[in-house]
Amino acid sequence: MSLITVKSRAKEGFALVIALSLMAFVLLLLLSVSTLVSVETSLATSNLTKLLAQQNARLSMLIAVGELQKYTGPDQRTTARSDMDVSLANTTSGSGRWIGAYGNAGLADYEQSPSEVSATIVAASDSKGSQAKLLNWLVSGNESTAFNPAVDVGVDGNIQSAPSEFEFAPNALVSGLNSDSSGLTNTITLQGKSNSAQPARILVGPNTVGDSPSDFVAAPLVEIPGGRASAAPGRYAWWVGDENMKARVNLPMVEEVNKYRAFVVSQRDAVELIDAVHKADETTLDSADMLDPQGDDGLYDPSDARLPEIFSTELLPLLTPAASGDLETFAQYRFHDVSARSQSVLSDTYAGGLKKDLSALLATGSTEP
Repeated sequence: MSLITVKSRAKEGFALVIALSLMAFVLLLLLSVSTLVSVETSLATSNLTKLLAQQNARLSMLIAVGELQKYTGPDQRTTARSDMDVSLANTTSGSGRWIGAYGNAGLADYEQSPSEVSATIVAASDSKGSQAKLLNWLVSGNESTAFNPAVDVGVDGNIQSAPSEFEFAPNALVSGLNSDSSGLTNTITLQGKSNSAQPARILVGPNTVGDSPSDFVAAPLVEIPGGRASAAPGRYAWWVGDENMKARVNLPMVEEVNKYRAFVVSQRDAVELIDAVHKADETTLDSADMLDPQGDDGLYDPSDARLPEIFSTELLPLLTPAASGDLETFAQYRFHDVSARSQSVLSDTYAGGLKKDLSALLATGSTEP
């Protein structure tokens, strides 16, 4: 009698399932690691791009501060906005708010007689009778302007030789700038002295000055040398704005007992008489367009005791919540005209040093020599 033996294949099937499960686990592990590496690589690239942008911005700021110190540091220097120069009547939108640095070309000497001083001033003046010499426009791209303080400035601070041309000037052609432009617009160009169109970026745009393209500020992009060939070149742009020529919005009306001093020194700017409803290129002298000429419209009260607490024009709408919209429009349209932190150095631009206080000589009943 023969016996038939039947072999079980259960264990062989179990081994196959285990093998497939392990393969699936390994595949899942590889996919997870691959995804993690991809995410980390993308994050690292993003962080590197952000870091480079921050470093470019920091470099831009340092260059701007260096140029500001170079051209306006000495006492015999002053600044003026480009749209204040009658010879730049054709200043275009985007560069109409550029700041020019000027130096005094006259050799100062307070020991000279008035006639000698007059002759010195005339000798140093241009055809318009000004001793001021334009040294540079304080925007990116003009860092290479031919001006060397060690050679072009006299021992007394007077300008002996001023630059005759600049890479970028306010009356150069600006293209691609309109009311829809923003800080992300990459089609804006500025014409350089070689008549070539250079890329530019908006530094003051609609989020700051509202729908007023005439108040936009654009500056040329400057490529940072020394970058890797495989990487996008780093670029920067900067512009120096002048706060000290703006009217202070947070100076209250002086007390009655001190009002007579207004004949000696300006105590505040009449902000309430500034056009509050029109853009810079549409302003009028109509009292109906002024912020609050009589102080009875409830928009801006110059006697408000809270004015000194305003440390930014963005806080103006909080003074009168019912008129917050009008005050916000005013702060935007007058961005280049008003400020809460306008300060100046009372320097003697003729001979250097601080100006002498002569108010005592003009004060009533003064006994000082």
